[in-house]
Amino acid sequence: MKKNVLFLFGGESSEHEVSCISAYNVLKAADTEIYNIYMIGITKDGRWLYYDGDLEKIKNHTWQDFAKYQAVISPCKSDSGIVIFDKEIRKIKIDVCYPVLHGKNGEDGTVQGLLTLAGIPFVGCSYTSSAVCMDKIMAKCVLEVNNIPQTPYIYIKNTQKISYPALVKEIDEKLGFPCFVKPVNAGSSVGASKAEDKYALKASIEEAFRHDSKVMIEKFVNAREIEVAVMGNDMLLTAGPGEILSSSEFYDYETKYNDASVGYGIPADIDEKTKEIILDYARRAYTVLDCKGLSRVDFFIDRDTGVIYLNEINTLPGFTDASMYPKLFMDKGFTYKEIIDELIKTASL
Repeated sequence: MKKNVLFLFGGESSEHEVSCISAYNVLKAADTEIYNIYMIGITKDGRWLYYDGDLEKIKNHTWQDFAKYQAVISPCKSDSGIVIFDKEIRKIKIDVCYPVLHGKNGEDGTVQGLLTLAGIPFVGCSYTSSAVCMDKIMAKCVLEVNNIPQTPYIYIKNTQKISYPALVKEIDEKLGFPCFVKPVNAGSSVGASKAEDKYALKASIEEAFRHDSKVMIEKFVNAREIEVAVMGNDMLLTAGPGEILSSSEFYDYETKYNDASVGYGIPADIDEKTKEIILDYARRAYTVLDCKGLSRVDFFIDRDTGVIYLNEINTLPGFTDASMYPKLFMDKGFTYKEIIDELIKTASL
């Protein structure tokens, strides 16, 4: 019997367009011989719309013009599915939900909490794990306790009165300039920038505060950027490491998705010992943060010292044409379809 699989895409976050492109690739690979596919798109202003049209319209961001009816996930366990507000209200039982949602209100535990209330198994981490991994400071605290090395950092909140002379002094003592300034709860390097000196610091902090109420200031590392793909619940499968090859000194949102010059070293050109250390850190981080389904674990290797740092963990990594997660598993021998099938098999509450 076919499984009823719900795909969520779009979302209110600054990564709405990327989510749509990821969803297009995932949906194109989903096997309609074994799945009944249902789609709900979330607009930038937070409307949930049932969509059953051409996948190309998801890719080119015009899908909402053809979505006629509102739809929601029912939080009632007796429904265990979606409600479509058609001419008559329709209810459809859902066996698995695959949220192809990046950023806030997508991979931060909010949707995962709703699916848990609804009793619908879903692909990806639990609401607790999603929330902790999304919050870069919370994740760093968990990883530090488990002796997984992090780049030195400090953080500030928008509720505190910031004394820039005191902050500059603290940065000089703990991190040095240049440094990176990032929103704590944001993905794909949105709102992040490099502050070359104390004069650039204020503008970088103001930009980061546009995206979150907490801002992290992190030590600049002259680093190679290494990524590992992890899949599974109890039994883990890893792919990689791979390396981002970019002439840009900061792999920001624009570089990540719009720079044709970005290349990929798959597998990464690193020695076997370094590879094993990175894979061990990736598995340990995935386990101590209680991840499920899938995550991409990102690392820095300091070009000057060879020191390895875990940069961050992404619980709903991209599936765009430029995304490392599917590239790494395809290098391991998986087809795109097989990656999606395996991820759907990991769905749990």
